[in-house]
Amino acid sequence: MANFFKKLVGHLTVSDEDTTVTPKAPAPKPAPKPAPQPAPAQPAQPAAPQPAPEQPAKPEAPQPAPKSEPKTPAAKSAPDDAIITEAYIIKTVLEAMRRLFGGKQKVLKDRNLVLWVSDGARFILVDTMEFHDNLLCGLTNDGFPINDVAVKPGEAPEGSTPIMDAMAMEIVNGKVPVMSKSKAEITIFQGRGTLAKPTYLITPQGAPYAIGRNAEGDSAISIVGDPNDPNYERNKYVRSHHARIEYMGDHGFRFFVEQDGTYSVGSRTQIRRKGMAELIELNNPRQAFELKDGDVIILGKNVELLWTLVM
Repeated sequence: MANFFKKLVGHLTVSDEDTTVTPKAPAPKPAPKPAPQPAPAQPAQPAAPQPAPEQPAKPEAPQPAPKSEPKTPAAKSAPDDAIITEAYIIKTVLEAMRRLFGGKQKVLKDRNLVLWVSDGARFILVDTMEFHDNLLCGLTNDGFPINDVAVKPGEAPEGSTPIMDAMAMEIVNGKVPVMSKSKAEITIFQGRGTLAKPTYLITPQGAPYAIGRNAEGDSAISIVGDPNDPNYERNKYVRSHHARIEYMGDHGFRFFVEQDGTYSVGSRTQIRRKGMAELIELNNPRQAFELKDGDVIILGKNVELLWTLVM
C-alpha cells in the first residue's frame, strides 16, 4: 500500500494559482506488441494427379444418317432383264390392252397387234412361235378380237404405245407384214471365212438348210474345213452341225442355233444387226430367230455370213 501512495504522490503537482491537486495523466504506454502467433497450419495439399497413360484413340462411332422424309413412290418400272420372262411381257401387253380398249373391244375386229422390240436380247425372248401363240390366246381369252400378232425388231413408229423399256405396241389394219421375202442369199461378209460356194440361194422349197464346217447335202451351207485354206484359222472353229435355217410360212425364214453352236459347249453364234450397238447372242436351240435383210451371222471365231433378201 505504501508503495502505491508513493507513486501517487509522485504524479501530483501543485499550482501557484490553485492549490487543487490534479493528477497528471499518465503518459500513454506503447501498446504491447502482440506476441507472434504461430502461423496456422496449412491443410495438406493433395498430391498432383499423375497423368494417366495415353490410351489409343477410339474410332468415332458412326452417326446414324438422318432420316429422310418419305417420298411419293415412283411409277412402277419393268424388272431387270434377268427376271423379265415371256409371261411377264404377255401380262404387260394384256394390261395395256385393257387400259386402252377396255369396253371397246369391237373396234379391234380384224385388226392386228404389232409388238416392236428395240433390245436384241429381249427380241430373242419374244420372237418365238410359242410366245406368238400364248399372246394371241391371252388376247382372245380377254375378249380382244385381234386377228394376228407380230413381233418386229427396231424402234417403234410414231404413234405406238410404249409398254416397257425397249418395247412398244401398235394396232394396224390388214395383214401383218412379213419381214422376210420369199428368197435370200448367203455370202461371206468382207472375206471373213470361206464358203464351199461363193453364194448360196435360200428358198422356201429348199428349207431346211444345215450350216456347218464341211456340211454335206443339197440343202447344206458348207464352211470350208481344209487346213490349206487361207481362212482356216477362222473356219476351224465352226462346228459340223452349227446352225440351220427353216421356212415357216407367213413368218418367213427363221434361224436356229444347234446345240453344238452354243456357248455352253464352248462355241458361239451371234447376229450383228444394223442399228443395234450390241451383238445378239443365240444360245437356245429351241428359239427361232427372224433374220432381217443385212444381218451378219457370226459363227465360231468370226466366220461371218451376210444374209441378203431377194425377190
